[in-house]
Amino acid sequence: MVIDLVRRQFDAGGWKLPGEGNDATYLSLERLLPTDPRHISPTRAVRRLRRSRRPVLKTHSAAGLAAWRGELAPWRSWLIERADFVYCYRDGREVMCSMHLWRKGFDSAARVPLSEFIRQPRADAVTGAPAVSSRVQAWGIHVAEWLATPGVIGLDYREVLSEPRRVLTRLGDAFRQTPRLVEPLVPTPFTSSLQSRWSRLASIRPRATTMRGRPRGEMLEEWRQAFDRDDRRYFHDQAGEALLRFGFESSPEWWRDER
Repeated sequence: MVIDLVRRQFDAGGWKLPGEGNDATYLSLERLLPTDPRHISPTRAVRRLRRSRRPVLKTHSAAGLAAWRGELAPWRSWLIERADFVYCYRDGREVMCSMHLWRKGFDSAARVPLSEFIRQPRADAVTGAPAVSSRVQAWGIHVAEWLATPGVIGLDYREVLSEPRRVLTRLGDAFRQTPRLVEPLVPTPFTSSLQSRWSRLASIRPRATTMRGRPRGEMLEEWRQAFDRDDRRYFHDQAGEALLRFGFESSPEWWRDER
């Protein structure tokens, strides 16, 4: 959503050829990894970046791209020197539900109950080595480290939805640009695979790069119903500090609430 917000409201992001995926309007850094199933060469990545005076890049990597070493180190150095880093964060319990549904579509390890999914160890995205004890702990570390990184623009997902004009003003100051303020301020994802496919086939600058989709027969779970008491206690033990620090809970006893 934030990628589409930036593409829509600022002079940022590139174009794509008809037939290319909508995500060709930006570069996902993970696709530079040789282990990525959609790996692209550095040459092809540079060609994509040259489609815009101000390209947009995406990453799920550790704060400051700290793990980018070896052949990836030049990319890290280039980005640290030139890029504005925007980090959008949301309630980790919502993240777990959303990630669980998304990963079911392509990851057999995710086709387990949510209670088991949140307890799975999380491997390092770059090295593949086990990094933390659970997906929940990974979320708490990721948010805390990125928001503590100097120069990073932190956006609370709730504020993006409720106060988009204020968010755009902050981003405009950081980017040294005036936001266009095109309505709706927050772009909506495609609501069907047909819309997404048509945009892929026919558009050059799609209005969205995401869609509200789910595996057939699956529904997005709401954490208050999906997490039992043991799950809530586990989440608090693994990442309760992050929930409290970033305002998602006000009491360390939240996990006892049966609502």
